[in-house]
Amino acid sequence: MTCENPPVPDPEPELPPITHEGKNTFGCLINGEVWLPDVTDGSIIDHKLTIDITSNSFNIKAQLVKNKKDEWFFIYVTEGFIGVGNYYLNNRKPGIAFYNNFINHYDFQTDSNFTGNIIITTYDIQNRIFAGTFSFFAHSQTSDSTISITDGRFDIKL
Repeated sequence: MTCENPPVPDPEPELPPITHEGKNTFGCLINGEVWLPDVTDGSIIDHKLTIDITSNSFNIKAQLVKNKKDEWFFIYVTEGFIGVGNYYLNNRKPGIAFYNNFINHYDFQTDSNFTGNIIITTYDIQNRIFAGTFSFFAHSQTSDSTISITDGRFDIKL
């Protein structure tokens, strides 16, 4: 007689802690469910979290490609970026946020009626750290549905 241990289920995903150390973390809740970037399907280059900063704008991209999922977050501040501060996500200018689920053909974005903000808490050029929090409401471009993005946080090494 042998005893077999039952398989251990994967732990429930948790949001990363809010940090300001350049840990390359990103996470949020989509309608209350944890969303984390992950690129482990092996068929693409791992670009799960990227940032581009110019003199007055920035964009953050986070990607989830795993277990037949293909989802992206895009957060853009297209003008007026000066460093630490609160930036509104309510239009193409000054800022906008997108969530795309390419498998299910969901495409949500902020606009003048569905808004949010991103708060840059750390912009440390010398130590190459960009960190903050975000939340927003977005609506679908192809249906009447909406989503709520809450408890967003990121800590990126530039």
